[in-house]
Order: sequence, then C-alpha cells, then structure tokens
Amino acid sequence: MEKLLTRGNAAGKQLGQTATAFACAARSAPEALPLLALIGISAAWATLIGILPGGAVHVLGAAIQGILWACLYAGLGLAYCAVALKDEASARSLLRKLGLCLLLALISTYGCKRLLAPHLARGTWADLFYLRYLLPSMFIGFWCTVLMPRETRALYRALKTNPRIAPLLELAILFVSAAVLVSCADFAFHGGGGTAVEARMRADIILRNAWVTNTLILFSAYALIFAVTSRMLAALLVVSPLYAALGLATLAKIKYMHSAVQPLDLLRVQEFLPLFQSFFGTGLFVATVSAFGIWIGAVMAVIRVKPCCMSTTRRWSIGFLSMVVLLTVPTTLFIRDSSLADEVLHMFGAPDGQHRKRRGEMDCCCLSFRSYRPRLFPRRPTTHRW
Repeated sequence: MEKLLTRGNAAGKQLGQTATAFACAARSAPEALPLLALIGISAAWATLIGILPGGAVHVLGAAIQGILWACLYAGLGLAYCAVALKDEASARSLLRKLGLCLLLALISTYGCKRLLAPHLARGTWADLFYLRYLLPSMFIGFWCTVLMPRETRALYRALKTNPRIAPLLELAILFVSAAVLVSCADFAFHGGGGTAVEARMRADIILRNAWVTNTLILFSAYALIFAVTSRMLAALLVVSPLYAALGLATLAKIKYMHSAVQPLDLLRVQEFLPLFQSFFGTGLFVATVSAFGIWIGAVMAVIRVKPCCMSTTRRWSIGFLSMVVLLTVPTTLFIRDSSLADEVLHMFGAPDGQHRKRRGEMDCCCLSFRSYRPRLFPRRPTTHRW
C-alpha cells in the first residue's frame, strides 16, 4: 500500500511539474491560444468536407473533431514541453512548429484527396473510410519529424526508456502498422485497369467490420512475435513480408482466376516452384531469391537488437491475448454450422458461402484466407437421404 501511495505521489508530482512547464510555455507564447482555435476550426471544416471522419453527423461531428484536434495540440504540446523545453524562446518556437505540423497534416490530407479522387471510382473516397483515419495521423508524424526532428527524437527516447510506457508505445506502432498494411491491401484493388472484372473490383468496398477484423488478426500476429522476442522490429520483419506476399498472391489470383487465395493453394506451391523461373523470367526469379535472402539476414540481425524493457508477466499476457484472437477466428469458422456462429461471423465481416468468390477482395486477405479453412475438412451432409 505504501509503495502504491509513493508511486502515486511521484506520478502526481511529475504530472504537476509537466503541467506547470506547459503553462509557463503557453504564457511565454501568447500565440498558442489563437493556434489552438485555428486548429479546432480547421479540423471542423475538414470534417464537413469529408477529409476527417464524422461528417455523417454534420455539425456535431465537426464540433467533436474540432475539440479532439484542439486537445491533440494541447496534449502534444504538453509532451514536447516535458522533454524538450529549455527556455521561453524554444517554447514559443516549439508550440508554433507543432501548430504548423497539425495544420500541414490537414492540408496534406486534403491534397491527397484532390489527387486521388479523380483516379478512383465515383464516390470511392467517401467509402474508403480508413483513409480519413490513417492519412491525418501519418501526416502528423511526418511533419513533426520533418519540422521538429530533435524534439521528436527526444520525445521518442523518453517514451522508449520508460519501462511502463515503452511496451504500450511499441504495441501502438504495431497496431498502426497493421492498419496501414490492411488498408494498402484493400487500396491496391482500386488501381486496376479497365476490364469488366477489374471495374467490378474497383466498385467493391471493404466492409468496415471486415477491415477491423483483419487489422485485429494482423495486429495479434505482430503482438505474438513481439511477446516472444520482445523486439518490435522483429515482429515487423517477420509478419509484414508474409502478409505482403499473401496480398500480392491474392491480387494476382483474383486478376487471372477471379478467386481469392485459399489454404488449398499451398498444396500447389511445390508443383509451381519448378515453373517459377520459366513463368516469370530469370530477372524476377533472381530478385525473389535475393529478397528472400535479405529478409532472412534482416531477421537474424534484428534478433541481436536490444529488447524492449518488459516484464515477464506482460510478455505472457500479450502472448496469451494474441493467441486467443488468432485461435478464436478459425475455431468459430469451423463451427459455423450453428446460426449463432453465422451471426457472429457476419458481424465480424466473414464472407458467406454464396458470395465467397466475389467478396474475396471486399473481406481483404486475412479474413478471406481463414474463411476457406473449413473446406479443408468437409463434413458429410446431414440432410441428404440415401
């Protein structure tokens, strides 16, 4: 009990010192409040024109986004001031640069919409909901790294050296990586040519619940490797190339065979390997072998990197939860004969049997691949009469 009180007092004292430093920085930079208001108004305007999520509820969604972005500016300012504040001049410069980063993130997202919208199907930008979530966040990180490189490195090192925050930080990076990979896999379907099949694929949009489920499955794979190795880079290097290979194979098979990759295709890999060079050419064969060798070497090199400061209890907890997610989905798919299992799978975006082929791209790689697994073990029909 005394240890908890001591830790609570220390955390409260540290938070109070950080808040005092931020208040001093805000007083030394009177333009911080106008920037705060400008960022909130800009975020509300971006919501109304469809750049940020929440436009479906109009004024309420715009107001919520404005408040969230204003709080984001205050929170990031508080974090930066806590680790990089030296004097009043640097505080004013830091808050100005931070406000500029957030405004540039909104402008960059708007520029992406203007550039990509003419090349997408009509109404696709509004349907690709994940772009409104990921692009602003990615541009915030990009502009903070470009305009405030030293301060951003200092903030990252401070979070990295904190044993309580470091695992959460790396899990957050893995979650964002999973969301980006799933989104890129779906977005790749919208850059096809002008054939009838490719036009239909461009018109199909990934279901929101399927996107969330795919992201959760991929993040669980990341988290499992992270729990085993205690290294974020190891998780990225092990899982990301495998998912990218699955996505490219799905794209190729849907384009030429009009169906997604399924587990039974793994049985044909041994037959296809001897024909790989003659089918794709010597150049691509050498590039593939070289890439595979570089991948193995990179994984072996990352294992030597210093692991994340994480207790054994946290490692077991992360590994257990990730295994639960990775095993729950295929288990539910195997018992999908019941109406309850079908409703749960439909809620999470799994394709049904009637639309499995044409919805392969709509349900993305992981969920579509896993949904085929029950076909490996077919059951005898119970309603058939001999």
